[in-house]
Amino acid sequence: MTESEIQTKILRWAEKLPEVWIVKYPGGTYGRKGVPDLLLSVKGRFLAIEVKKPGGKPSQMQLLEQMKIRSTGCRSEIVESVDEAKLIILEVLNGD
Repeated sequence: MTESEIQTKILRWAEKLPEVWIVKYPGGTYGRKGVPDLLLSVKGRFLAIEVKKPGGKPSQMQLLEQMKIRSTGCRSEIVESVDEAKLIILEVLNGD
């Protein structure tokens, strides 16, 4: 499964949850380099998710952005599957 396919499946699933707001962050020339693919508000908590195809590795810029997000007390994760993302979103929904 490609990164794009994984992102789409996560978006479609999360959009159905009443306490979740999710947006796909634009990459390329329209976005800031390294910002995670998916930005969420989950019950008022910020969550950033970088999606990689299985075996994919984040860039140094992506790791730096993840560190910056975490330094503010927010959660930032890298996932390789829809199930990983679902688990993380559900953890945040449940207050973990």
